[in-house]
Amino acid sequence: MEEHTEHKKTITVEVFSQISYKKPFTIGAISKVAILQPDDEILQQWNEAYEGSDSAMDGHWECRVLRDRLETDEEYNKRLESQEKMVAQLKENRRKRYLELKKEFENEE
Repeated sequence: MEEHTEHKKTITVEVFSQISYKKPFTIGAISKVAILQPDDEILQQWNEAYEGSDSAMDGHWECRVLRDRLETDEEYNKRLESQEKMVAQLKENRRKRYLELKKEFENEE
């Protein structure tokens, strides 16, 4: 399997997400449901209660744990394939536009 580590992108993934209506989350509580790594980013915030025309939610604590990782070989290859298709499509669009303009201005001469 080829490794293209120098060309791979870092992807941020959510490894934990939960809300609590009673109290903020502690590291111990998070550790019971998610294996934390030293570089994980823990985000916790209080969201005020709100009431909309068709929805409502009580005030609550929201906790998310984010982790950065390199994209997998499959993700890397898929991204490269997508980029190659996009470049080809852009080139084809420019070619079509060129032919349209050429036809338009040839008639003026």
